[in-house]
Amino acid sequence: GAAPQRDIAAYTSAIRACERAGRWDVALDLLEAMKAERLRPSKVAYTAAISVCAAAQQWERSLLLLQEMEAVGGPGPDEVACSACISCCGRAGRWPWALQLLEEMERKKLESNVIAFNAAISGCEVCSQWQRGLALLRDMIEASVKPDIVSYSAALSGCEKGKQWEKALSLLVEMREQGLPLETIAFSAAISACEGARRWDFAIWLLEEMVLDSAAPNSVTYTSAIGSCARAAQWTWAILLLDEMSWRQLEVGAVALSSAIAACEATAPSATAAPQLLAKLSADGLMASKCWAAAATDALP
Repeated sequence: GAAPQRDIAAYTSAIRACERAGRWDVALDLLEAMKAERLRPSKVAYTAAISVCAAAQQWERSLLLLQEMEAVGGPGPDEVACSACISCCGRAGRWPWALQLLEEMERKKLESNVIAFNAAISGCEVCSQWQRGLALLRDMIEASVKPDIVSYSAALSGCEKGKQWEKALSLLVEMREQGLPLETIAFSAAISACEGARRWDFAIWLLEEMVLDSAAPNSVTYTSAIGSCARAAQWTWAILLLDEMSWRQLEVGAVALSSAIAACEATAPSATAAPQLLAKLSADGLMASKCWAAAATDALP
């Protein structure tokens, strides 16, 4: 009758208010109260409860509500509810759940949006599942969902963790072809992938490309490039990059310095490498850190 419908509407309004206020715990209490009164929660009520739980990173509760929503009959979960769960699972690194939900959306002919795909790709990146992340990027394109900067950045970060420098470079090329701006975070991920794969030459090339693209290299970018030079005993480049960091007024951190020192230590006996680094430390006022001076001195032939 009219009275139960009014009660359902009142509960639904209260749950939506909880969503706006971020009170997932109260939203769940209200759902339980509805069921105790033998009132069937509406689709809007379930979706609001799922969304507020997802926003609070309550991924298990979000999934339980999604399953409950399907079990009670009536209109099942829509794109909003599914995307919220996928986002939550992605942020929590629960990539198998995120992928399963994407497949469920496809099976039910629900339209997967860029937010859902990005969340799943990010979930794969968090768990170093770079292959799955790249596969999802391809699935996106096949589903006529246009990947954005977030999509590519997440896939690039996955390649970075997997030391897949060639695939990282391919993604950068693809971004450029798609007319997407190549930002610092994308370049940094690719340079870091080069570092892991000991491809110092491509790391240097990417730094040059950054400048040409008007993307500003930061301390993280330079530190990764210096690290790749250290792995290949390219001490000259390591010191040049330290110079560039100073010129750009970027903070030269402990990792960058230790990498440059490692490059000098790995160099064949040379009367040039370590003294140049000592001069560099002194000129930049970094000799105050005695451990760096000592380490650089140890690298002297």
